[in-house]
Amino acid sequence: MEYAIFILSLPYKNFNALLVHCKELLFEGIWLTLIGSVASALVSASFIPQIIKGYRTKHLADVSYLLMIMISIGMSLWIVYGIEKQDLVIIGANITTIALNMILLGLKVRYSKKLTGSGL
Repeated sequence: MEYAIFILSLPYKNFNALLVHCKELLFEGIWLTLIGSVASALVSASFIPQIIKGYRTKHLADVSYLLMIMISIGMSLWIVYGIEKQDLVIIGANITTIALNMILLGLKVRYSKKLTGSGL
């Protein structure tokens, strides 16, 4: 109830004006860049535990080649999109994610060869 009274006491002509102001505060300028940067860092960092686990165990049989290929293609398209939009956050995050994905792919190929002796 106190929250509703607070909103009603704000100097906005209507609720829509309040929503527009909140959007301007949260989703424009530095805040939007910060949100995108944090999201990008989390997505990129999500590959690190799998890389560490694969390196330690030398076992990546459960990691799908198709998954890694599709992720790389998707990230490549995001880079093209980021270049078109001139968005360094999108470009940097996707280059980083592709690099981590390629490390994971390299580990999978390397350790698959050791297990089968014949390659892929």
